[in-house]
Amino acid sequence: MECFTAAKKIISIRPQVLISLTLTVAIVVVYWQVRHFDFIYVYDDLEYVVENRHVLRGISAEGIAWAFRTFHSANYHPFTWLSHMLDAQLYGLDPGQHHLTNVLFHIANTLLLFGLLFRMTGFAWRSGLVAALFALHPLHVESVAMIAERKDVLCTFFWMLTLLSYTAYTARKKAGWYFVTLAGFVLGLMAKPMAVTLPFVLLLLDFWPLERFKSHAGGVIKGPQLRSTVLRLILEKTPFFVLSAIASWITVLAQLSKGAVAAPEVYPLAHRVANAAVSYVSYLGKTFWPYPLAVFYPYRTTIAPWQFIAALLLIAAVTALVLIGIRKHSFLIVGWLWYLGTLVPVIGLVQVGDQAMADRYTYIPLIGIFIIIAWGGAEILKNRRCKAFVCTAASAVIIPILMVLTWMQLSTWSDGITLFGHAAGIFENSYVIHNNLGAAQHRKGKNAAAIQHFKMALDISPDNADAHYNLGVFFGNQSKPVQAVAHYRKALQMKPDHVEALNNLGCELILRGDMADGIKYCQRALEIDPEYANAHSNIAVAQAAVGKVNEAINHYRQALALMPDNVKLYRALGNLLAQIGQLQEAKNYYARALELAPENEKAHRMMGDFLADMDDFKGAEVYYSAAVRLSSGNADIFNKLGVAHIRQGNIQEAIVFFQESLRLAPDHQDARQNLARARKNQQGRDQDFSGGAHQFNN
Repeated sequence: MECFTAAKKIISIRPQVLISLTLTVAIVVVYWQVRHFDFIYVYDDLEYVVENRHVLRGISAEGIAWAFRTFHSANYHPFTWLSHMLDAQLYGLDPGQHHLTNVLFHIANTLLLFGLLFRMTGFAWRSGLVAALFALHPLHVESVAMIAERKDVLCTFFWMLTLLSYTAYTARKKAGWYFVTLAGFVLGLMAKPMAVTLPFVLLLLDFWPLERFKSHAGGVIKGPQLRSTVLRLILEKTPFFVLSAIASWITVLAQLSKGAVAAPEVYPLAHRVANAAVSYVSYLGKTFWPYPLAVFYPYRTTIAPWQFIAALLLIAAVTALVLIGIRKHSFLIVGWLWYLGTLVPVIGLVQVGDQAMADRYTYIPLIGIFIIIAWGGAEILKNRRCKAFVCTAASAVIIPILMVLTWMQLSTWSDGITLFGHAAGIFENSYVIHNNLGAAQHRKGKNAAAIQHFKMALDISPDNADAHYNLGVFFGNQSKPVQAVAHYRKALQMKPDHVEALNNLGCELILRGDMADGIKYCQRALEIDPEYANAHSNIAVAQAAVGKVNEAINHYRQALALMPDNVKLYRALGNLLAQIGQLQEAKNYYARALELAPENEKAHRMMGDFLADMDDFKGAEVYYSAAVRLSSGNADIFNKLGVAHIRQGNIQEAIVFFQESLRLAPDHQDARQNLARARKNQQGRDQDFSGGAHQFNN
């Protein structure tokens, strides 16, 4: 009886509430695993979060100003940057929390999509099916699982809010709702410029389901009245189209400024058109058969004429069918044109990057196809007695299957090795995939596997600058400067403006004593990217090495202005300031290093050295003691701590520390001499000790 009562209560719940709860639970069940996922360090997560100093500082006046003026990552999306800044402020570099923010936006987008369709049409279950397909389709995994794709879920969030406010405007005809709609559109554009197609979607919604092309009595309008209505609705969208044009222009400038747009001779127009047609069909195919899915789809170097013709014929055939059904089934033309139109900015007519297509590009466009599926299926079963049974059975089969497929696809995003390892199993001959997989392997210390994939990338594409650069990093970390320099030079032959290669080549040359050439390459890196802090730091090291201390200090200051939380820079600058006698300022920099890294053994040791040089041995003892606590058995620190004690007259304690230093490093000459002198000092015969002097090195 109790079970019957409970079931009755569930049935009595309003369908929209039940659907919303079900959608939320389904998304959480599938996507909850992301809380254990890492950053994808070899992909956009680095420049969007992990190594982005503006983002890592959190929300600040300076960060907000940067977000609104930068073309960083070849894009203009200030609200996306602000979103990442807020995450960094709240969670630091906890990748699981950054991932969960994306999931929260995905839940919000799903519920907003459901609410939008239900409000416009009044059909709860059809709207719920569209939202379920949107929420749980494997093609949408990339937009949610990739932290750097925050722009996708954030843009869609504002997109949905814009459409909801637009429905309120069309219902109430109040200017306030019009300006709210316009504001939502602006926010969407500032999250991702793909929102430029939204005015086009507003016109589609005017046709169906808002039916603003019909008379007040609901009849079909024709002739002059139709032309007048169309003109009025287009004029109504004029501010939106103007904003789209401005956003498109800014986006082109951003991409050109970073060299993201491929040269026409690399990807000829005819080939781009063919690739676009094939991609339209490929996306459709993966909608109904989502396999195989990968993080990267290599650009199609050859497209057979029959493939292009077949793709065009299929697109034309579907377009003809929806036009035939336009009178009875308006949703067909709206869904189809939604799909075709919203993909235009990313279909590859303007080629950005080396990919032929990407799963993330379908996040908004597939809504059109899902509308056709939901409303089309309902129309097919409209007069069938078994309609309820068929709909329930289909949902009970399709949605769990999608959940399983999405769970499986999502698991490939757990880290860089898993992600690109999965892609390499699909596309064996992609130099991009092998290069990124090698970088991921190298980051995890799997050097043998890393170099194998780097070499495979170069076998496929011998002129690939990024693969040579990654090999340079690999050999540099292996202390093989000759090989590292050779690969950096090759990377620069292919890509002369490769900032990281310029800086790293300069660094390698400085390390082997070629200061002039090293400085030249680092300065070239700064000409290309004036905010490249590592180049300033490397120049500072070189200038200090040749005795140009003031120049070195200047470059360290500029590096710190760009990376104000870098502990090593504070220590290095403190060293140089102490060297020229600016002791109080040097002490301030050491103190700041300790504030930033209170558990950093080296920072404590250097402050101890500084105080020892100032004859403040009591203060030095405090910092040396902290360094001893934090170190894993550093004989030199025990020796320094012994000297600090002996200078305060604590001979017996000093002897203990000298003995410990020798236990850790029996050949430590300073400790051996100091121990001998300490024992003599106990007898009043010697007071000369070694190891208390400050050493100015990094």
